[in-house]
Parts: sequence; C-alpha cells; structure tokens
Amino acid sequence: MEAPEKIETRESGRSLIEEIGVVLGRLPNKGLFCGLLVSWLLLFHFLGNSTFGYVDSPSLLAWMYGVYTSPFKYDEHGLLIPFVVLGLLWWKRADLLAAEKRIWWPGLLLLGVAIGLHMLGYVVQQQRISVIGLFLGIFALVGMTWGPKLLRVAALPFCLFVFSVPLGNFAEKISFPLRIWATEITVAVAQGPLGIKVIQNGTSIFDPSGKFSYEIAAACSGLRSLTAVCAMAFVFSLIWFKPWWKRAIMWLAAVPLAIGANVFRLLSIIVAAEAFGQEAGNTVHDNGLLSLLPYIPAVAGLFCLGWLLRERRAENQEAMDTRNDIADSPRQVRGGATLPILIAGVLLMAAAAAELVALKNRQRLSEPGVKVLPVSNVDEKGNAVGKESVYLPETVQTFKSAPAPVAQIVVDWLPKDTVFGHRVYAAPDGFEIDCNVVLMGADRTSIHQPQYCLTGAGWTIVAEETVQLKLANVESSALPVRRLTARGTFRGTDQTVTGLTGVFVYWFVTEGAVTANHGERMWLQVVNQLRTGVFQRWAYVSCFALCRDGEEDATFNRLSEFIATAVPQFVRLD
Repeated sequence: MEAPEKIETRESGRSLIEEIGVVLGRLPNKGLFCGLLVSWLLLFHFLGNSTFGYVDSPSLLAWMYGVYTSPFKYDEHGLLIPFVVLGLLWWKRADLLAAEKRIWWPGLLLLGVAIGLHMLGYVVQQQRISVIGLFLGIFALVGMTWGPKLLRVAALPFCLFVFSVPLGNFAEKISFPLRIWATEITVAVAQGPLGIKVIQNGTSIFDPSGKFSYEIAAACSGLRSLTAVCAMAFVFSLIWFKPWWKRAIMWLAAVPLAIGANVFRLLSIIVAAEAFGQEAGNTVHDNGLLSLLPYIPAVAGLFCLGWLLRERRAENQEAMDTRNDIADSPRQVRGGATLPILIAGVLLMAAAAAELVALKNRQRLSEPGVKVLPVSNVDEKGNAVGKESVYLPETVQTFKSAPAPVAQIVVDWLPKDTVFGHRVYAAPDGFEIDCNVVLMGADRTSIHQPQYCLTGAGWTIVAEETVQLKLANVESSALPVRRLTARGTFRGTDQTVTGLTGVFVYWFVTEGAVTANHGERMWLQVVNQLRTGVFQRWAYVSCFALCRDGEEDATFNRLSEFIATAVPQFVRLD
C-alpha cells in the first residue's frame, strides 16, 4: 500500500505569501469553486434585495454594506467577520488539507435550501433571511467542490457568519432588556458600594439635586460590546479548546462579561459626573479611547477563563503539532469531472433568478389604511420634513386640537418614506389626548412595538389587555385595540420628582385589515405578500392620556369615546 503523502504546512524561512501559495497549490478544484462563487454572488447582486425596501438597490450586498456602515445600527462588525472566518480557516489549514476531497453532488440539495431561504426573504422583505441564505449557499459550494469531510472541518468557522446577519428590528428585543439591566445594575452599584445618590427613571439615571442626568440610549445598551465579546469568545474557544463543554463555558461566560463591561463604562460616567459635573461625564462618554475601556475587563475575563480551562501540556503540544507541523493527506478522490456539477449549480441559480424576476414583477404596494394628505410634516423647529401627512381631524366631539411636531430623532431614525400624523386634542375641562399615527412606506421597519418606547421613556407598564371598541355610526365589526396602563416617576424642570399615571391605547391598520397584536400584524403581512404579491402599508395609531391613580378606567372610557368618533374620520373603513 502506498504511504500517504506528507504535507508540510509550515517550513522554516517560508514567508506567509509563499505559504499561502503552497496551500492553494495543494487545493484541487479551485476553478470550480471560483466559478460557482462568482455566479452565486452575481445572483445576490442583481436579484438580492426586494423591490420594496429602505435601500433603493437590487443588490443584497449593497444592502448589507449600507447596514454595516449605518450610524444608527449595531452591525458594524459585519464587515470584519469574513476576514475572521478566513483567519480561522487558515488556522485549520492542516485539517482542511488532510480531509478527503471529492465532488459531492448532494451539496446541490444544500444549495437548493439556501436558494429557498433567499426566495422567502425576497418575497416577504426579510433581508436577514436572504443573508442567511447567502452564507449557507457559500457553505454549500464548499461542500459541492471539496466534499463532506472538508465541509465538517469548515463548519465551525462558518458558524461565525451568524454575526454577519444584521439584527434589524430584533436589535430592539435584545438591546431594550440590556438597557434596563445595565441601568438597574449601575444604579444598584452606585447607590451601594460607591455611595452615590442617583435615581432611576426607566432607562434614565439622574442626580436628585440636578447635578447630572443621563439617558441610557439604545447605543449605550451594551449590544455592541455583547456582540463583540461573544464573537471573541467563539473565536478563542475554537483556537484554544477541542472539548465541546469547554467551548460552551466560554460562550456562556461572554454574556455576563459583556454586561459587566457595559456597567463598568456607565459607572465611570456616573463617577466622573459625581466628582466633576455633567461635562466631565460627557467627556468620558464621548471620548473614543475611553469608550474602549469596557473591553479590557471583558477580554481579560476571557483570557482568565481560558487559563483556568487550559489543556494539559501534552494535549496542547499535540494540537500545535497537528496545526503547524505536518498532516497526513490521503489521495484525493475527485468523484468525476468538475464541468457537470458546475453546469448543474449554475442552472439551479439561473432557475432561481428567473423565479425571482417573476416574483419581482408581481410585487406592488398596497393603499394605506389611513387617509393621507399632501401636507408637509414639520420637525421641532417647524421645518418641513416630508411631502405627505396622515390626516387627523381638527375637532372631535368637544375636543379641539393643534398639530404637534414630530421629534427629529424619530424622523432621522425611521425610513425616509415614513409618513406621520400628530395632534394633541384638548377638551373644555382640560382633559388632553395625544394622538399619533406612523404610516410605513415601502419599508416595514417604520412600525415598532410601543411597549419598548414607553418603557424606555421611563414608564412601567402595570396592566395590559386587548379590548374591542364599537365605532360610532359604523355597521362593521368592532375595532380591536390594546390598552396599556403605565406609571412612572419623572423630574420636572424645577428638579421636583413627580409620579404620573397614563393610559395608552394603540392598534395597527392597513387596507382591509386591522389588529392590535404586533405579531399578528407581521404574520398577516407575510401571508398576504406570499399569496398576492401585495406589500401592505401598515399604520400604527396610538392615543395617550394622563390621569390620577384610581381614574384609569374612567380615562380609558373617555379615550374609547374619542376613538369611536375620531376613527371613522381618518381611517379608511371601506
């Protein structure tokens, strides 16, 4: 029997460029992989992003770059992940070269799954699903070109691509609890061991005397540090350990380490503000170099944990010998010519492209469920910020109203084709109702769950229920609304702290559909898009009123009467 060929992956005096050339020279079917990869990327470049979307480009790659470079997102690290994956694959190059390589036709099935994911994401305007399909497809191409054994070796490094999937609206579901936890822990440590008197109001921290005040905004939630620390823990675990249980400990430890790092940063701001005033705290917050300080304890914690879980010396030496010295490479089993599988893969992608073109031609935007007028919105300074406005009646029953400005931070954050309507209604007895409408355009991210906004603004939701309201002079079924009862403690301009209670009512409406459930709204949108190709324009409508403790039911009754009369005037019920 012929002895297996010995492959040296590192020779004394060989430069990195020379070594890359040697490794690539020993890798078969490079032309096949490059041809399939180029075809795959072209599919996502020309038919990757849905017709309706915030980024006006057919390219999913352009959409991803826009998300990664956006100042309002949490996904900047996405640009680095492919290079980290390549680094991990280089680290495992001996194992990759030693794996049996052959043409693997079942990889076409995996490629078909990736195409199916992309088509689903394309139809329902969920680009994250398409991004998963993109990376899964590249993984499938590796299997088609070099076989299942090499695919198994590359599986864990490819898992790191999960950090390249943009979070989108899911960021709120992660960042908001992180903001609450970070605020609560920071306040507890400041009040306890540090002896600093601070007050928490939702995600705000302020000094009772008015010396300083800080809002733990979404950008300060710690989501960025959580993502970075988790990615580092994943990379370190692959490099340092082979046992799964040790890797799992590293992954689990990343979460408390990241939260602790963010609390450390928030405490440094509070301590600086307590000692030297608001401006000193702002300096700590805004300084780019100081913002990196939280990563020091987190990374140090990972290294300490790695040291505690370290392998025995003999195991370490064996691992290093496997990676850096030699690897046994069995004879390559090609499994047939490369041209047939290249043609099969390209034809599969071409069929997907034809179907995507057909889906694109079916898509259209529905009419809104609220009335829209060609009246400009205004920002806080009275400047026009849009070409349309949701119509809200000037008078409802005995209520008279005045238009209210749209906060500039809201205008900047939401997609540019979002349409707003905002009025404050006042009754003769002084009772006021804040009525707000947010109408999405061609991008679904205009609509959010109001629970996050309320809690982030300092309100605590103490009761929540769905109620059916009968509309005035309308024969149709009742209007489903979500009623929230909230309480909060707020500091006025004179530094006095006041407890408030409010009743918040909201629902979602589009052409031919209405619901008070955010999950049901998303489901209806997906089903309708799949069934008809029509992308629904949903509007989020809310009414809010303050009241005294014990008057919640009476306040809700007044809100209900107002809604019953107002809705037929601005909601399209036909």
